[in-house]
Amino acid sequence: MAQRIQPIAFPLIGTATILEVKVQAFDTDANTCTISYTVSTDLGRVCVAGSYTLTQTEYDNWGSDNQYVNQIAANAIGVQII
Repeated sequence: MAQRIQPIAFPLIGTATILEVKVQAFDTDANTCTISYTVSTDLGRVCVAGSYTLTQTEYDNWGSDNQYVNQIAANAIGVQII
């Protein structure tokens, strides 16, 4: 699910206002996982994309609240969900 973020200007691309986070497939006995993120404009232009691997502590604290994973991604790349 797309999250609105505090706008960030990217020269030549536009103003990023959307963070999308996806959890990559992982084994049921895993103690960590990797998430992919995309920061884009309202028009869908990608400003930055990448991945982040949760620490074991982050993974353990995740539970069933997927907003927690969105916040981890936002913190990792320095954006603020609004």
